[in-house]
Amino acid sequence: MNFPATPIDLFHFPSNFKGDVQIFHANNLSTINHQVWTKPRGTSMTYMLAIGGGGGGGGGHQKASGTNGGGGGGGACSGLARLVVPSFLLPDRLYVQVGVGGLGGAATVAGGAGTNSYIMFSPLVFTAANTLLSSNTNAPGGGGAGALAAVGAAGSVPTIATVSTEGNIGIFAASVGLVGSTGGAVAGGAGSNVAPNIWGAIPLSAGAGGAGCNNTDSNGGSVSVLNATDFGFLNFPTTAGAVASGGTGGTTAANNGGAGVSLLTPFFQSGGGGGGSNAAGTGGTAAGNGGKGGIGCGGGGGGAGVIGGRGGDGGNGLVAIFSW
Repeated sequence: MNFPATPIDLFHFPSNFKGDVQIFHANNLSTINHQVWTKPRGTSMTYMLAIGGGGGGGGGHQKASGTNGGGGGGGACSGLARLVVPSFLLPDRLYVQVGVGGLGGAATVAGGAGTNSYIMFSPLVFTAANTLLSSNTNAPGGGGAGALAAVGAAGSVPTIATVSTEGNIGIFAASVGLVGSTGGAVAGGAGSNVAPNIWGAIPLSAGAGGAGCNNTDSNGGSVSVLNATDFGFLNFPTTAGAVASGGTGGTTAANNGGAGVSLLTPFFQSGGGGGGSNAAGTGGTAAGNGGKGGIGCGGGGGGAGVIGGRGGDGGNGLVAIFSW
């Protein structure tokens, strides 16, 4: 973007404005190999954002007909860490490791934890002294598995990122992630909903819980909008309602939980919906699977049934570095 030359700095923008955006996504080797950020020439300030991978949803209990089964718990979502720093204080290269989302658990198996995202000074194993920015301290937990006598536990909330010694060279801020949702009751019950207030906390959410059952089928939990939003131009809900619907209980084909919303402009992500339960398993129909989470968000829990539902995968993380 160029601005005409003037006797003074109009609105304090430089006459030749240079911006650089480098976005890093997770890949199959994210926990092994690093991606490299190269400091762009001609810039003076840098803003960094780190989001880790979300926790996977727990699997719903796979049970005998006429017995109890709890729904799987939803995975927790990552926090966000940000740093604004003068570019001259940074080395010419930084090494980025993008966290991956935890895998959803198979029936009666807990979901996997997510992994953190790091921006580091050298491609060594993670140490606090080597790390410029970390998405969290402890990573988001996966949802617990549904059981005969217990619902799937909520994925544990990650602990908020802390500033490293090197991080004191700039302006650091961090927001804590959000805990997952519990599965539905063992004798039959809907999975717990996630009801984020858009922009009220962070633009991420945990996964919803899967449904439990005995002989009665129930719906999975949903990720819902509490307040009206102004995203109508993106076909985003403008009134209260689900953005990631829970699966419908029974043998319906709609028993899987919906995948989480993933918008980049404006940036908003949501966790996956919970799977519906299926007590009969007629014709080999399984209970609903949990939905996959958006970037950094938790996967939904699976529904309970004679053939238990799988938990949804947690969303992979993201690292963005902007220079100007």
